[in-house]
Amino acid sequence: MPIIDAHTHLGPASPAFNECGGTRPVRRPPGPSSGTGSSALVVCAVLAVLTLLASDAPSVVIAGFCVGLAVLFTVWTGLPERRAWRARASTIDDALKVNRARVTRIASDRVVEIQEVEDEGACFAFDAGAGRTSVVARQECYSDETFANSDFSILEVLGWAGAVDVIVTRAGHKVEPERRVSAERKRTLDLPEHLEIVDVPIDQIGL
Repeated sequence: MPIIDAHTHLGPASPAFNECGGTRPVRRPPGPSSGTGSSALVVCAVLAVLTLLASDAPSVVIAGFCVGLAVLFTVWTGLPERRAWRARASTIDDALKVNRARVTRIASDRVVEIQEVEDEGACFAFDAGAGRTSVVARQECYSDETFANSDFSILEVLGWAGAVDVIVTRAGHKVEPERRVSAERKRTLDLPEHLEIVDVPIDQIGL
């Protein structure tokens, strides 16, 4: 069973979703952390104490200056974080409204590792049977103690504009690549896109 590609919903009643990571529910991210504001208050409080000990200026002036500095620092550092949170929350809200996910299951004991160029993400070619090959190219699929895997699933949570989250689960055993294609060689190749299946035997990938 080389490749299974299907769409499902996000609810717990979906067998495919449960198989591919239903234990990690799709939900709105928590609000921005208050750690930045707390750090600013601590730093400015220490600064205020040191200034009071070393300066003859009125304590009210020193306290007012430090409070203003803390507010300015909190706003300056907190706005980008809040904007990023709103953007992320918006994409998750879209995904919950769409209520769809794409599930791709790949089961194969034959794999070729294609080394990444710079930071584009891990890349593996899996035998899809009948002289075909499927390519997996994702940041979530770096080689480790369980990947490449003989039986794994990729669940892409879909929003209005495409995937907003990716969940990778492993159900098989670790598979060592038959060979590795160097990054230098990869630069010269016209490789398939992520999850694309091509009519090329895996023995010919990267040659």
